[in-house]
Amino acid sequence: MDLSSAFLSLLSPMVLAFLLGIIAARLKSDLKFPDSSYQSLTIFLLIAIGLKGGYNLHISHGGVFNRCDGRTFSTFSLNLLKSTRQF
Repeated sequence: MDLSSAFLSLLSPMVLAFLLGIIAARLKSDLKFPDSSYQSLTIFLLIAIGLKGGYNLHISHGGVFNRCDGRTFSTFSLNLLKSTRQF
């Protein structure tokens, strides 16, 4: 791992949000985001974490769906159905 890739990994949204929280806590800041910004930031971070993790999982294991069987799809489908029925 060279220095440029280490620097680029420090600029990821997850690391920057974590560092912002640490700095705000150290300064004893009353950092609050408006509700709409908070929800947007939360969704953005969750999507960024999911995409980055999914991409790394795909690279490290040669694709998750290459080894999926019926149990995997049925579990995914039931969880999707369960979560959509909640809303």
